[in-house]
Amino acid sequence: MNKKKIVTGIIICFILLITLIILNFLMKDEEPTQIGLSIEGRSVEGQLLLSGIGVFSEKYIGFLETSEITQRMQEFVKKDIPELYENIKAYDEQGLKKYYNENNLEIGNKFGLLNEDEFISFANMIKETEIDLSIWYKLKVDRESFIVQSENANYAYVEFDVIFEDEQKMRYFVYIANGTAVTPKYIFGIIK
Repeated sequence: MNKKKIVTGIIICFILLITLIILNFLMKDEEPTQIGLSIEGRSVEGQLLLSGIGVFSEKYIGFLETSEITQRMQEFVKKDIPELYENIKAYDEQGLKKYYNENNLEIGNKFGLLNEDEFISFANMIKETEIDLSIWYKLKVDRESFIVQSENANYAYVEFDVIFEDEQKMRYFVYIANGTAVTPKYIFGIIK
């Protein structure tokens, strides 16, 4: 009986050793660009480096999960802002008005901007920047700016910096819905 256990143990060790050798061989063949490096933006596995996000789990009283809030903020920085910039960079005020009228539902959903004047002001600030908005690096929440219930009691408020290439930064704010029936869930803006 002891011989059977010893032989079984040796076979299991041999199988594990072969498995480790095969896995090691497969890992060495993998290209460095395939293990989470980002083409645009310096990130960890395609995610912005985040700081100060804990304020949401500590102070936010609404129904949204911290992970959902951070995901939306990342999407805003990584996708929505660069996309908006590309779409509007050549437009004058008339072009911005036309763009808003053709895309007002999408603009309301993405940015929480529900009227033309808010959008034009926001779009002009995006257009005027000289920062490459597609080379993002870090999102830093200003914990001190967090307000549980802003002047609009249905929303929490916080400011955050997005740090881009060469340490350039833009300061944004976001209102985050406290109640389930409140729409839009997020209202973004820029602080000049």
